[in-house]
Amino acid sequence: YLMNPVYGCGIPKEEIDADSFKRAAIKCNQRVQYSTGYSGKAITCNAVISTKSSLFDNVKRLLIGTRGFMPFIQGRYKINIEDGGNATDITSSTLTSAFDVTEKHMVGDIALKGEDKQNKYNQVIVKYIDPDLGFTEQEVAYTESADVTADGEDLIGEFDFHTISNKNQATDIARLIYKKSRNQRFLSFSATPELLEVEPGDIITVTSTVLNLSQTTFRVLSMSFTKDGFVSVQAREHIASLYPFVQNEQIVLPSQTYKPSMY
Repeated sequence: YLMNPVYGCGIPKEEIDADSFKRAAIKCNQRVQYSTGYSGKAITCNAVISTKSSLFDNVKRLLIGTRGFMPFIQGRYKINIEDGGNATDITSSTLTSAFDVTEKHMVGDIALKGEDKQNKYNQVIVKYIDPDLGFTEQEVAYTESADVTADGEDLIGEFDFHTISNKNQATDIARLIYKKSRNQRFLSFSATPELLEVEPGDIITVTSTVLNLSQTTFRVLSMSFTKDGFVSVQAREHIASLYPFVQNEQIVLPSQTYKPSMY
């Protein structure tokens, strides 16, 4: 869709990071066991894309169904799948940090925000397309009664996934949204230009005595330059065990350090 000049975006192949799309495709095609007990491919796409919609909206619709990030890095579009964090295995909880952020990298204000009522749910409804029911829109719901009791009120979120036509995948998406809304924090800070090594979608570790963080993992959501020449980073806490198909506790490997040549 990105490359097709007739019904797609017409982007030349030179501006596509093919390796990243290949890695994402391999992940999506992995055979996994859903939370419902059935098995199948991790992520599939079965969608009708309207040419009346804008190119941006259509790409966004396709990305949402894959939990994908598509940053434009060094002149090429690159895709990252939001999952447990492993580079090649969608079921693995072992990940490598893209950058280990400490207080020496942070400049200026830091903000750490927990979940709020507006984005916290005790029932999540996901709408999908069911081919076994005449390709009609159906829905699945995920809730935990203990959370409803603790909250004292209904906090319901409804989400449309027009590319999902598998009830098992829709159920796992509903559980993921539910768990993320109740277990993740948001972090924003400005950092030295060293953070330019990081891309949106990457997972970093953050250590800060002020915020009581010790190598806590965060997924980078967006980055921008500040007027002072620093890098503004917005990130969301990453917990591998929240994602579908991940069975084990999170294991974090430190970022790779490249030392200068001895010669």
